Amino acid sequence: ANWRSLLVLGTGVAIQLVGLVLAVERLGIALAAVVVGTIPLFDTLAAQALGRKRITGLGAGGLVLGFVGILLVVGFPAQGVSWDFIAGVLCGLFSAISGAFANTYAALRLPRANPPGLVAGSFLVAGLLSSGQALAESCRAEVGEDEARTYVDQCLEVSPATRPPCNAE
Repeated sequence: ANWRSLLVLGTGVAIQLVGLVLAVERLGIALAAVVVGTIPLFDTLAAQALGRKRITGLGAGGLVLGFVGILLVVGFPAQGVSWDFIAGVLCGLFSAISGAFANTYAALRLPRANPPGLVAGSFLVAGLLSSGQALAESCRAEVGEDEARTYVDQCLEVSPATRPPCNAE
């Protein structure tokens, strides 16, 4: 794969991952997963638009059913609709569209690339592009010691992991 293609692909992956992080922060992991789960729907639309696939009548019906299902699941949140919720949904959709773009781009521009190398290279580029997030303030610095401790306690309480990544740093 050439570097230009890898840079474009890595940028798509970086946008996808940043959008996912922002969606999870605003929606919680369950709803964010549902919204980002629309990647195959957007991938199908992108493939149709770029001439990679042709959507049949049955496929179009499946797309409509998929989007209606997502709307029904996400459109009526238990906590009500707020600006934070809308921002989370938009971040999740942006993440999904970016992921679909990256997938379609890779299939069109890099059809003979080594899949493990392509994934490793695109995530390396994505990591370098989004590394500025690592310079963000710690949770403790952002919200204060007491609230950070509350977040850590909540994380530890709900995480099914044996050693969850819950810390105030």
